[in-house]
Amino acid sequence: MTFARGPLYILAVLLITFGYSGPSGIFAAMTTDAFGTKHVGAIFGIALMFLGVSSPVFTFISTRVGTSTAFIIAAVSSLASLAVLPLYNVGRKKHQARDLEIAKQQAARQ
Repeated sequence: MTFARGPLYILAVLLITFGYSGPSGIFAAMTTDAFGTKHVGAIFGIALMFLGVSSPVFTFISTRVGTSTAFIIAAVSSLASLAVLPLYNVGRKKHQARDLEIAKQQAARQ
């Protein structure tokens, strides 16, 4: 961002903030959907910890391997995430069924 001055600097800061903050707003719901509600606090804490750790780690990696290689690594990682996406839906359905069963048991007790 050293190239940015004046309004361009403000725009750059806003874009970076949106890039980090946008996904953070739905992160709790995503982890709950993915892993269920039983240990959501611990899972959410671990996920946010690794989100914070990933920024300096990947900055370090990109400075070591070069910018173009870093973009290739990011592209391969994104494609790998898309390949694993069907497994996410299977796990989510399993946890939703378990959460529904827990809700039924709690309703029966009342």
